Amino acid sequence: AAAALVGSLAHLGRPGMAWKAFRNLRRSWLSREVALFGLYAPLAALAVLVPGAAPVAAAVGVVGVYASARLYIVPGRPSWDSPLTIASFAATGLAIGPVITGALPLAAAGVTLSLVALVANIWRLRGDARVAHGGTPQLYLHRLRTWTVTRVVLGAAGLAAVLLGAAWVAVVVLLAAEVVGRWLFYVTVVPANMPGSFWRHTAGSHR
Repeated sequence: AAAALVGSLAHLGRPGMAWKAFRNLRRSWLSREVALFGLYAPLAALAVLVPGAAPVAAAVGVVGVYASARLYIVPGRPSWDSPLTIASFAATGLAIGPVITGALPLAAAGVTLSLVALVANIWRLRGDARVAHGGTPQLYLHRLRTWTVTRVVLGAAGLAAVLLGAAWVAVVVLLAAEVVGRWLFYVTVVPANMPGSFWRHTAGSHR
């Protein structure tokens, strides 16, 4: 958790100003995400020493994942603007976290949900004549087909490793699957409008 927080600073233009993200907790999902994951890291560490803190840490982490996913629920990006985005983010946490801690049935459920969310989102958008909608399936199934197949194969292999009880093999394979999946999530989005409109939609969605 601490490594992820430090790593998240890498995409900021001015990391020294990151503290300002806390200023808009009432309206901004970004502010809530930063606050929740910032709280999750020490709670997760505390849970190692005080097991009774684990449920609280888990609850904060779950809400943090929800806040992170909500950042992408914006009309300007049709491939993201769906509850399937929230399901996808939740699936990543459910697949990776439990497999590390040995809760293999939960990990299997997470991997399955991740693959189902991917297929469902492509199916939802396919055949739509609008470029911002139909363009995403075209990228997944044609231009980036090799990466899409790689993501599915890695997910299926990770699921097989989970079901066979090979936990650490599953960790490596599922991490690779989710990295490829997250990359595809970003590169296959087709904007419905200019960035200015996107940010106006985002500001509205923060309320």
